[in-house]
Amino acid sequence: MVCKLNYTKLAIYGITQNTETKEYLMVFQYANDGSLYKYLRKNFCNLTWQAKLEILKIFQLSY
Repeated sequence: MVCKLNYTKLAIYGITQNTETKEYLMVFQYANDGSLYKYLRKNFCNLTWQAKLEILKIFQLSY
């Protein structure tokens, strides 16, 4: 699977589970700019609603 964000492609390798917290985690290809969480924390207010919905659609269509 490939995640396309800001015209770059980022491979999605799969999902894993933290054995201590039981939380699920998505495993992505290494990204120079850091995690999606950090990207959204930094840029959320500057993203259009269309861009935010596109990010959600990426994860919806992944599985």
